[in-house]
Amino acid sequence: MSGRDRNWTYLSVGIAVVLLHLLTACSVYRPSREGPLTLFTPSPVVILPSATPTRLPSPVPSTLIPSPTHTPAPPTITPRPTLTAEEEQAFVREMLETNGGCELPCWWGIIPGETTWQEVRERLGFYYDGGISRPSGMRYHETAYGDVLYPPPPPYGYSIYIGFTERDGIVQSIEVFADALHTKFPQGFAQDWRRYSLDQVLTRYGEPSQVMLELWPTPPEPYYPYRLFIFYEQRSFLLAYEGPAIPGETFRVCPNFDQITSLRLWLRPPGEGPALLELANLDPLERAQMLPLEKATGMDVQAFYETFRQAGTGACLESPAEVWP
Repeated sequence: MSGRDRNWTYLSVGIAVVLLHLLTACSVYRPSREGPLTLFTPSPVVILPSATPTRLPSPVPSTLIPSPTHTPAPPTITPRPTLTAEEEQAFVREMLETNGGCELPCWWGIIPGETTWQEVRERLGFYYDGGISRPSGMRYHETAYGDVLYPPPPPYGYSIYIGFTERDGIVQSIEVFADALHTKFPQGFAQDWRRYSLDQVLTRYGEPSQVMLELWPTPPEPYYPYRLFIFYEQRSFLLAYEGPAIPGETFRVCPNFDQITSLRLWLRPPGEGPALLELANLDPLERAQMLPLEKATGMDVQAFYETFRQAGTGACLESPAEVWP
């Protein structure tokens, strides 16, 4: 088995184990009239907040005008009382729509390098929080919202995994993984994650600092996975879209929400921290398969930005098969 196969196998098994744990440990909630979104919430171990307000100031509206000197606005982090299933699904929907009143690298009102770990716990609660130790005094924590179901009927929606590193009680980085690989409701995923579609990201944050493509052509298999990496080094975040490439004389990569299988975000403190590729912690095999956009497709970053920032174009990238080892 190749390194790429092992990576995808480990990822699929890991996701399956997490989903099985959630399905066997949780109570199923039926959807409310207010919306179709329903969460499996492992309530016995959720740490819910007190009524004490936090120190961060009120949010400011986000802007769609890119600015080279943009700094995420500090939002208000409001402690949550005990929530019903309907209230929690409304919370998730609101966070995906508004991001807590701030812009990346802030996530759901949490700013790397500023927000305290106690505030994160009060805001989100934690279903999986082993506090795994890492080098340099760093600790890693993870929480999940999944499956997020769109009836009728069950069982498959999508899952959200959020990982944090913290040191000395301050959040240092955030990783977000939205898995839509097995969802039967891709339109629900596309609706909820609209803020992070490629055209919206390019419109909000301007031209990326770099774009890279990763592709695993392994004939005669019918599935050719890709990852499209969008770098914003000065804005301190990296975003990756994952999905199947369409084979032929060239590989077609169409990063539209009706075709992607997952979305990842890596966020670090504004203006500081490790390089984004280092933050993503990709293994050597993955890095070896990544090519700059121009080498992979002949398109430079500026042309990519002008092409894909237009909503609804349905544009795709074309990459010759011979450039991939």
